[in-house]
Amino acid sequence: MSALLPLPQPARTPTTDPDRRTTARSTLVCKAVLYPDSGPPLRAAVANISLTGIGLRLSTPLMTGSRYRLTLEAGPLSLRCAVRVIRCTPQDPRTWHAGCSLDPSDLAAHRASPSKLKFSIPRSPTHMLSVR
Repeated sequence: MSALLPLPQPARTPTTDPDRRTTARSTLVCKAVLYPDSGPPLRAAVANISLTGIGLRLSTPLMTGSRYRLTLEAGPLSLRCAVRVIRCTPQDPRTWHAGCSLDPSDLAAHRASPSKLKFSIPRSPTHMLSVR
């Protein structure tokens, strides 16, 4: 009698994976600005961020696959990099949530040339404190 073979399982594809993140995300509440190749800048609120992506809340939808230059500042931290829109879904009639990936080529250039790193932390953040 031949042994029973296990049934093949369907391959997991991006459309069936509930979460494809490769790095943990952290909640971050701050403002960001998206700069398209042409047209006015778009204001957004940051919902979360990871080493490979960022979640944004906007008042207008973004086209999947579109690219922007992102700038954000949160206290002494600032980030300027290219992003690509992975998905954009309505949250309510006036708010959209955009999941964006940080451009790997932009990040690779930063690793290759630390002098071009656009993420900065002041050496002594206490110089920004003032006595009231």
